[in-house]
Amino acid sequence: MRIRISFKRFSLFLRSSIMYQRRIGKLSLAVLAVSALGMAPAVAKEKASAENMTALSEAQKTEVNDMIHQFIMNNPEVLLESVELYQQRLEDERASKSKTASKDLLADIKAGKLDVPFAGDLESDFLVVEFVDYNCGFCKRGFEAVQGVMEKGGVKFAFIDLPVLGNSSREAAKYALAAKLQGKYADFHNELFKQPSARSESGFVKIAEQIGLDVDKLKADANGDVVKAELERNRDLADKLGISGTPAFIVEDEFVPGYVPEETLQSMIDAQKK
Repeated sequence: MRIRISFKRFSLFLRSSIMYQRRIGKLSLAVLAVSALGMAPAVAKEKASAENMTALSEAQKTEVNDMIHQFIMNNPEVLLESVELYQQRLEDERASKSKTASKDLLADIKAGKLDVPFAGDLESDFLVVEFVDYNCGFCKRGFEAVQGVMEKGGVKFAFIDLPVLGNSSREAAKYALAAKLQGKYADFHNELFKQPSARSESGFVKIAEQIGLDVDKLKADANGDVVKAELERNRDLADKLGISGTPAFIVEDEFVPGYVPEETLQSMIDAQKK
């Protein structure tokens, strides 16, 4: 199979001059061209002038493609190196964006700009945020880890319901947020994790009765506009952070995707407090 390279994507990098190609040598040009595979996103951001884009004849463009093709055939490992480099750059960009978004989210929560439910030491200035789904097995383990940390005190937790595992998850999140409107989010949240079979309206009502909620109000709020808007907002927050699954934590200024054991979570908190 012959690899074809889009000439336009490389025109700036190759300087669009056959005389320049001859001066630097065919091998050097091929090396530059293959290197550009990893640099294409950056190069693509620059505007090529009409002169650069039309400087070479079709025969010369073919010659450039032939050199690139031959170099790749002789050195196939450079393709893998280029892909790995590009993937690492994307990952670094995602991590940087997540870190910035995490700081912004924490700042908004601390400033009271976002209405989120809290638990733990409500007087503490140290905040941990968790994105949760009540049907997520790792969230169940995360719940146990968080409870262990809460017992030690000194940490305030904020919870952001992010139902990603289907309608049952969404219904559980709706009722948890409806319980928040009666000041009982933490109690309802805890019972949902303790009672994994309670994933129907009758199960939610049972929990509501156990913790002393107004059941009629709970049902109405669960299907009301306030809860709907909060779930949509939570989805937007997750998108900004690049979160597609749960659990996910923000420990002060550190974004941590995935499950974190209690000991690890406590160590992260202790390190951040120093």
